[in-house]
Amino acid sequence: MAVGLLCLAAAAAYLQRNCLGVAESTIRGEFGLTKHQSGWILSAFFWTYAIFQIPSGWLADRWGSRRTLSLYAVLWSVATVLMVFAGTWATDVFPESFEWFGLTLSAALIWLLVTRLLGGAAQAGVFPCSAIIISDCVPEQKRGMATAWLGAFQQVGFVLALVLTGWLLSGIGWRWTFAAYSIPGFLWAVFFFRRFRDGGDLDSETETASIRVDEADSSPRQETHRREKPSPVPWLQLVSSPAMWLIAGQQFCRGAGYIFYATWFPTFLQETRNVSVEKSGELTAMTILAALAGALLGGMVSDWVLSRTGRQRLARQGLAVLGMLLCAGFIVLAFFVEDVVLAVAVISAGSFCASLAGPPGYTVTIGMGGKHVATVFGTMNMAGNVGAALFPILVPYLLDLPGGWDLVLFVFAGLYLVAAVFWALLDANGSVFDQALIRSDS
Repeated sequence: MAVGLLCLAAAAAYLQRNCLGVAESTIRGEFGLTKHQSGWILSAFFWTYAIFQIPSGWLADRWGSRRTLSLYAVLWSVATVLMVFAGTWATDVFPESFEWFGLTLSAALIWLLVTRLLGGAAQAGVFPCSAIIISDCVPEQKRGMATAWLGAFQQVGFVLALVLTGWLLSGIGWRWTFAAYSIPGFLWAVFFFRRFRDGGDLDSETETASIRVDEADSSPRQETHRREKPSPVPWLQLVSSPAMWLIAGQQFCRGAGYIFYATWFPTFLQETRNVSVEKSGELTAMTILAALAGALLGGMVSDWVLSRTGRQRLARQGLAVLGMLLCAGFIVLAFFVEDVVLAVAVISAGSFCASLAGPPGYTVTIGMGGKHVATVFGTMNMAGNVGAALFPILVPYLLDLPGGWDLVLFVFAGLYLVAAVFWALLDANGSVFDQALIRSDS
């Protein structure tokens, strides 16, 4: 039940965060924004999402996932509702327009930036909290599939955002669409808070305690993790760990590459292949469905290789390296394909391969988190979302250079090549703290 609830949370979160990508051109036209301004709006979510990864992980370690994750779900749903009022309440709160460092900022632009920043801060705790729950409730041999299902439901939410948004825009408009998207988050928060208990997945403390005793899979390490009061995070060990640098580096590249689908890819299709807004959402959904399949297969294969060989490096990192290299190759291949559907199919193959690395990446990070799983996971995710925040801003500047969208595609491929190198260099034995260059915070 615990993993199922996490999957629903991931789907609701990704539905709300990614609906803006398809609606970008519609909102840009309504408020007279430039592409550079749209880039900042698309990017804003990921700045606070990155910044609040470590604080939200720390808070989850201290308060537990039940309270923190319920609170986060309510806040990110509120942020989605508030976006609806960009053209109404915005002018009551902010000046109609003003100059800032040579840029003209309208009230609607500022409102959209602020609400996206709020949404990013609220969703920052989703996966640090999920890492704690998976660490507590799922044995090592099954974590590949647990994280695979979590990754798959991220893509479910993403696909729903892509397909439904294009369809709903023509029917009820983007405001009512965004308002409707906020509802699942509110409902989930209430159900999760009422049913989940930290350390288990049932609403009865007695039943949970009984299951802990009876389950053959329950390891001494998991029991200790549930009952110990969290110790202070050894921050100097964390920031001086080459293993942490490599985990963060690969996630930076993967986050920057993945976010292209969520932000500029529909616009890329609209401008280079002359497809409609609705059609661009449907074609982008192909890439995310491929990512969904890749995540599930990645978790399955990773756990299967581990059970057959007992070799963590082969089962986790080997699959990640292979996936990153194949993804880069497919993206480059798409450059030479003229037919729009075939080109998207090739890029979707790359998306599939990239997602093979998702479950191994999450599993390695959880395993190397030691007593501070949420904090380590949050650090990794922070790096990924710095990449996700930078790439939407970078794209309009790349478009100003010779090559335009072709240049964007080659940068896109290069990110996955670098991620493969980081994965290959990582030593996943022990925790990130064991590999620190500075052994003490004193």
